[in-house]
Amino acid sequence: MIKVLLAIQDQDSIDLIKAVCCYKGCQVLVADNSDKLLHLLNEETADVTFLDLRTLYSSAFDLLFLATPAEVSLELIPNLLDKNLTVIDLSAAFRINARDFENTYGIKHIAPNLIKHAVYGLAPWWTRTKSVAECNLIKLIANPGCYATCALMSLLPLLESKVIQAKNIIIDAKSGVSGAGRQAKKDLLFSEISDNFYPYKIAGHQHIPEIQQHIDSFIATQCLPTMVTHLLPIKRGIAMCIYADSADCFTTDEMILEAIANQQFPANKI
Repeated sequence: MIKVLLAIQDQDSIDLIKAVCCYKGCQVLVADNSDKLLHLLNEETADVTFLDLRTLYSSAFDLLFLATPAEVSLELIPNLLDKNLTVIDLSAAFRINARDFENTYGIKHIAPNLIKHAVYGLAPWWTRTKSVAECNLIKLIANPGCYATCALMSLLPLLESKVIQAKNIIIDAKSGVSGAGRQAKKDLLFSEISDNFYPYKIAGHQHIPEIQQHIDSFIATQCLPTMVTHLLPIKRGIAMCIYADSADCFTTDEMILEAIANQQFPANKI
């Protein structure tokens, strides 16, 4: 039996709880300082045990999901890794290098030495060069950002297969309101969002350096895409259209299908 602890700070983590509960052989613990999640759980998650967030260091478990802001993850993870467990961090704390993190998020990175030990958890790319034994030794996994996941999973196979060129890439991205978080901001009010549609963080979205850095880390290709993100008047979801120049060797659409088909998920490695 694997004991899985989820440290969360908002109700948006309910989908994470449900996903983990789908795996047999897992005892699911949730560290949360309130009982607001209780009414959202159904019979599928009836076996979840709730703990106080303050018991995080004293609880015994094998796997930890941190669904916390980056500032909180930076404070917790250095001490938690000493407990000989695996941490999957959903924040941006360990996705990119310290310099880009500080410039992008405006937060001082207090654990830069851990970044080189963190794996950017974009399957199948981070697992394809590692054995089962190597995967089992990894203790810190940085969960990719939402826009970054969509862009990288689309671009990486096409760039690696030389179907498209790395220059002049344009990413037209749209998402629902939940992607902006739960902050009480004027531009997230119902009266502002309903029947409306507008771009935001033009040329400055936090996932742009993440996309750039991991195209380079996975396939050693320099790429500086232009990305514009838009907010849709819906609760959740992402739609992304990517425009790129075809490579000189591109001849038929079958090359696109072949490149994508080679992107296999190694389900037997984890």
